[in-house]
Amino acid sequence: MLKQYVPPSCSMNLFVKQYNKLQFDREQEEGFQEKRTRLSRAVLKVNTALEVHASKIYTRKMFEIFGGILYESRRYDVEEIIEKQKYIVTHQKAEHREKWFMCRFEVNVSDNLGYFSSICGLFEHMGMVCCHSLQVMVLLRLKQIPPRHILKRWSIHGRDNLPGHLKHYQQDMGQPDAPTSRHSAMYITALEVGNMGDRNPAAFEFMMSGLVELRTRGAEVCAFNDGLGVVEQQVSNNVVAGGPRSKYVDGKTTCSVRSVEGNRTNSRDATLVPVHPPMNQASDFPEAASRLMHNDEQELLAPERNNKRGRPTTSRDKAPYEKDIAKRSRFYSIYRGKGHKASTCPDRGDMPKKERKVATSGKCGVPGHRRTTCSKPLVSMMPGVPPSH
Repeated sequence: MLKQYVPPSCSMNLFVKQYNKLQFDREQEEGFQEKRTRLSRAVLKVNTALEVHASKIYTRKMFEIFGGILYESRRYDVEEIIEKQKYIVTHQKAEHREKWFMCRFEVNVSDNLGYFSSICGLFEHMGMVCCHSLQVMVLLRLKQIPPRHILKRWSIHGRDNLPGHLKHYQQDMGQPDAPTSRHSAMYITALEVGNMGDRNPAAFEFMMSGLVELRTRGAEVCAFNDGLGVVEQQVSNNVVAGGPRSKYVDGKTTCSVRSVEGNRTNSRDATLVPVHPPMNQASDFPEAASRLMHNDEQELLAPERNNKRGRPTTSRDKAPYEKDIAKRSRFYSIYRGKGHKASTCPDRGDMPKKERKVATSGKCGVPGHRRTTCSKPLVSMMPGVPPSH
């Protein structure tokens, strides 16, 4: 794939530029297929339960490939060897084909009809169910494709594959796995408890006694801090990004609390809130904080952008190997010498040489010397006007 974008023996700058172009083209193609899957409708050809299920889980391109495999599976006959365990799939025109052509395939079923393994190895190689396994599924009257045969990269959620620190945003991850979910749930519950306790004095005494008891009992459970809370994440991001008021004191990160009006308090009146760093950054956190301590009063600004004069260009920057293509080299018509024509060939013996021009002085006009070596003094032709050099 890189051969179509990166020429051989290219510079590192050109390689990075062409590699970014490759990624852009792939993103554009994936975006087109995603839009096609979202807007277009799947066309059913056989209208079986397996085909209907495949139209709901696969992208349009992979569903077209699945339709071709399902159409090809109709040319095979299935023989049951062991019930729900072993089957032999044979092509209907096996006797008319060449001897080297493989016409019999063994399909093994395991995991309580959850996995179909064929000797053709199409699923292990491509990740798509082969026609032999599909014919066995039709024989067993399965309504859906087994989950083990559905690869996420071929499904409509194939692009929903986020890195480790963003896994909780995937569609196949539940809400309790998200760090903001527990914060929002506890915050809403606390507001409800506060509203209930504010209705009358008896409710206030009951809710307060319960909250005090809950705080005492939960102190042991809350002793371990994983660093994934909303407040910890915000403060750690400010420290790593070089926040103006973040400091590192006694192994903990501290930040000044904002006042009610929205402005920061003075340094002598500010309240320092200790925050533990995340567990995955605990080893690098002190070093990063120590580097940022001397810049705690400075804010990082965006670099100044120097705009070029004139109207902005719309043409792309050409690579060094493309700039000399427009200049065609001249070749001598006799022996194909490069860089000259027949009239300017230096090897021609009959070509007259240009005579050298005799140097002439600009002061006196006498040939044989120049103006700088002329010994004749300048004489002004007009009275009262000094001679010009």
